[in-house]
Amino acid sequence: MKCRSYFVAILMAIMFSSIYVFPVVSGNGICKPFDDCYAPQNGIGPHSISIEYFVNQGTAYYLKSHGDFQYALYFLEKENMDNGIYQEQLKSKIESAIENLANSNIYYSVLYYTVLDMKYDENVVERLKCFDYQGFQTEKNLNPSIFCTAVEYLKNAKMKEFCRSLDDETKGILTTLEKLKLKLENGIIDINLFWQVNQKYLETLLLGQIVSMVLKEI
Repeated sequence: MKCRSYFVAILMAIMFSSIYVFPVVSGNGICKPFDDCYAPQNGIGPHSISIEYFVNQGTAYYLKSHGDFQYALYFLEKENMDNGIYQEQLKSKIESAIENLANSNIYYSVLYYTVLDMKYDENVVERLKCFDYQGFQTEKNLNPSIFCTAVEYLKNAKMKEFCRSLDDETKGILTTLEKLKLKLENGIIDINLFWQVNQKYLETLLLGQIVSMVLKEI
């Protein structure tokens, strides 16, 4: 509990010393469904900046980690072509991916604990229930499977659970990245782990993007 409060204090201090810019890449707009968070007249409520800030920072580090991992995949391809001369670069990018994803997870964890005791805005909840999800999915040509997961969170007002999923998924990817790192240190390239991590990065990012797209629409 003390550690959680310590992180919250640090992040809030950083937040109020920074310029705030609203982004819409992945998971942004989740402040909207909460009752004491979003003021329709100006888009700002008592918690709106802090929550969007945590999403912004969490997603920024997530994207940076994902970029590191994609670069690792590049070296993995080169490794197969050039007889193993890129192993150090490969390990370095995995280490960087771990560091950035750990930072992402800190922000997503604080985000979850911030919204945990907040109440929902019933007007927004009703709009989410009545939203034309099928029409939106067809118009935007969105991945059906991941879209269904997003609808489960949105239509049933489970935004706290969505925030927890960001925390859980980043922790899960971190665990697998650590396994990858350990195997690389022992000279083992486990392609199945690379595939597994790549899929989870993409699925989590796309889920957050779809949630952002719907929240921006209502």
